[in-house]
Amino acid sequence: MRPCLKASSVSGFRLLVQGVTDYAIFMLSPDGYVTNWNSGARRIKGYSAEEIVGSHFSRFYTPEDAAAGSPQRGLETAAREGRFEAEGRRVRRDGTTFWAHVVLDAIRDDEGKPSGFAKITRDITERREVNELLGKTRAALFQAQKMEAIGKLTGGVAHDFNNVLQVLRGNLELLENRHRRDAWSGERLAHAIDAVERGAKLASQLLAFGRRQVLRPVVVNLSAAVHGIDNMLARALGDTINVETVVAAGLWNALVDIHQLENVLLNLAINARDAMPSGGRLTIDHPGLSAKVNGNGC
Repeated sequence: MRPCLKASSVSGFRLLVQGVTDYAIFMLSPDGYVTNWNSGARRIKGYSAEEIVGSHFSRFYTPEDAAAGSPQRGLETAAREGRFEAEGRRVRRDGTTFWAHVVLDAIRDDEGKPSGFAKITRDITERREVNELLGKTRAALFQAQKMEAIGKLTGGVAHDFNNVLQVLRGNLELLENRHRRDAWSGERLAHAIDAVERGAKLASQLLAFGRRQVLRPVVVNLSAAVHGIDNMLARALGDTINVETVVAAGLWNALVDIHQLENVLLNLAINARDAMPSGGRLTIDHPGLSAKVNGNGC
């Protein structure tokens, strides 16, 4: 248990603290009523000594904390253990609140009987705001580092995957040349090469995500670009979704990375498919390349 202040030291204590302005230092009666008030208390809380002496210190607490009995618990803890220390919201004279670090020390007379409390309050609002900002900055840095790690991993996997696809495509093209006259084999080899090309596009998108591939925006005709991925959308969405593209011939050209444009449209189409579990129609329309969904049974 911490040693308690003696009543004989109270007079010297009062003289010492009157000139302190960085801390609110004041005395309380055993019941919690303010008996004196220093200049720091006036600066921090906004009350003059004439306004506050004789008032109960619970007026500095928020209504919620006062109703919950926080002031009385602080007095009881200090009386029992000799000291109470906490942080919380406190109320100034103008009604605004601030974060406070408070220390409540019990004062006893020469016989050890309680004669009141010495209370010290420090405004720590700025420190808490700095700590909160630091915490947010650390969280943002951690998220950025995590995304960078994911990007590096994605880029590495996509790069290796792309190398595998190139080997696969080369062998498929050799087989296609050998079996060109076999219509059945030629058709299936063509499908396989088409699948490799889609995989290469996916690898390109993953490389772009991993910042391992620079985006290359070019001027494209949106009408031709959207029509160009009709077959890919149809294969990706399955037989239960009917894809219809209605794009005006006069649609303006745009400066875009074609792979990113295809990725956006593919993601929109997949989301639309998920919204139509029983199948339906997906219409990609002009203006704005809007998508309309009409699901069966919806």
